[in-house]
Amino acid sequence: MLKVAIIDSGIDWDILKNNEVIDSKSFLYKNKKIEINDNVIDESYHGTFCYQVINEEHIPIEYIIIKILNKKNEGHSLGLIQALRYLYKKKIDIINLSLATVSDKYLLELNHICEKLKEKGVIIISSLSNSMKLSYPARLPSVIGVVGNILKHSNEYWYSPNKKIQIVSDCMPVLVKNKNGLYTFFGGNSKASAKFTNILINLINSNNKYESVIDIIEKNSKKSFWETSEFDYTIKIDKIYHPIEEDIVFKELKDIVIDVLKITNSENGKLLTHSLFNPTWGMTKEKAGEIFNNIEIKFNLDFSKKEVRMNRVESLSTLYNFIIGELV
Repeated sequence: MLKVAIIDSGIDWDILKNNEVIDSKSFLYKNKKIEINDNVIDESYHGTFCYQVINEEHIPIEYIIIKILNKKNEGHSLGLIQALRYLYKKKIDIINLSLATVSDKYLLELNHICEKLKEKGVIIISSLSNSMKLSYPARLPSVIGVVGNILKHSNEYWYSPNKKIQIVSDCMPVLVKNKNGLYTFFGGNSKASAKFTNILINLINSNNKYESVIDIIEKNSKKSFWETSEFDYTIKIDKIYHPIEEDIVFKELKDIVIDVLKITNSENGKLLTHSLFNPTWGMTKEKAGEIFNNIEIKFNLDFSKKEVRMNRVESLSTLYNFIIGELV
């Protein structure tokens, strides 16, 4: 069974599904020092979001949960270094780091422990900063750096060993459980890193040959060369249309959308021809999550066991077609 460490903001213990946390430790920076204890309760939910993306298929995995980020998603490079040193003493296969620092103050120490982990056969996956600035540990030669892009298929990725950041992974927001069991959407480079970790876990588990992890990554990559012009973070609308006859499901979905987005009667007609991302309606990740909360209750569905990308709510029609498929 693979052993995967998630270094992040901790975990909500209530959301773990059929997986064993074999170890957990906190390395938070407080009062100008790193405080080490066993409290890994997630105060920001960022780590819990990453766990949900990594654990999408609910494959049996042994997890080590490491907390270095506080409720503001802030941490310290020394906390990261101590966490990595702690993991070096453990039996571990993959480390996911959906975090980054642009500071090079402790770069020598960080590079040294990452090199030691690589020599031990540990795969370290780290996201580029969302600012797209040069950041660490993603930039280190011993680390697989990940940057996000909205890709056609969520399980697709690009790999080039010659680039500073070797992996391009899907960053389109996906539906995740937030605090109190409510849905929201989670995206960005953090999600892209977690998604690539998810993909790699599946590739390793399905590989029946004695191939190196790098060979597996290279063999399954969609492309090995790309230009920066290929990066596009807009959710494209392929087609806006509505059913010839608006059935009861369509009408109930329309009512849910109108209620969540507070769309006025004068604007209702535009729902049939416009994107739900129309700026005047103020769609956010939280509001999109609320729409799915209400749909789940209304139609007695469960979205927690499958990947739901945010393009499912690009229009009332795409939402309708998705829900009809779930009701079959």
